[in-house]
Amino acid sequence: MEKINFYDCRREQFFELTEIQIVKNFEEKNSFLEELKEIAEKYIKKLKLDEAEETVNNISDENIRSNLFEEIGLLRVEGDELEKAEKISEKFYKNGDLLENISRAYARNGDVEKVCNISLKMLKKVEEYIEKEKIDEAIKLAENIFDQEFQTYAFVEIVNACRKRKNLEKAKEIEAKIDFEKLNSFLGEKID
Repeated sequence: MEKINFYDCRREQFFELTEIQIVKNFEEKNSFLEELKEIAEKYIKKLKLDEAEETVNNISDENIRSNLFEEIGLLRVEGDELEKAEKISEKFYKNGDLLENISRAYARNGDVEKVCNISLKMLKKVEEYIEKEKIDEAIKLAENIFDQEFQTYAFVEIVNACRKRKNLEKAKEIEAKIDFEKLNSFLGEKID
């Protein structure tokens, strides 16, 4: 049977594995991942969010990880643990749902500065997505920006990026989301 050189980062050494051993290792990894996911879900159900978060930190699958972090983050918002929810939001950006909920909670508490800070973070992330030409992700995130002024700026940036890339159909679609009266009042000038 053919052997394959495999580099183990933890041990910093090469070793040879047969294809069967590689498949077995992969199956064990998936089993372990599933176990961690189940443990995290149990902690979430029991509202032991610190333990759940610690468990999720050990999950390597980015998709599972972000879904569980979002769930934990939303529960932290419900429990008015907004700073902990914010820390979770820094670990991943899905589509901005968690950040929008955090912003709404801060708005309910009257903390305008925190709302603006989160909206600014989201606007910067929208700009990053635009630079990486991930326009759909930028749109999803912009739609979840709670502060209307920042949201409007994000939409304007997306429209400009679409026009530069000659994607006029997408530009018109996003333009329809812009409230030009509000934009004019923010800027103090008339824009058509």
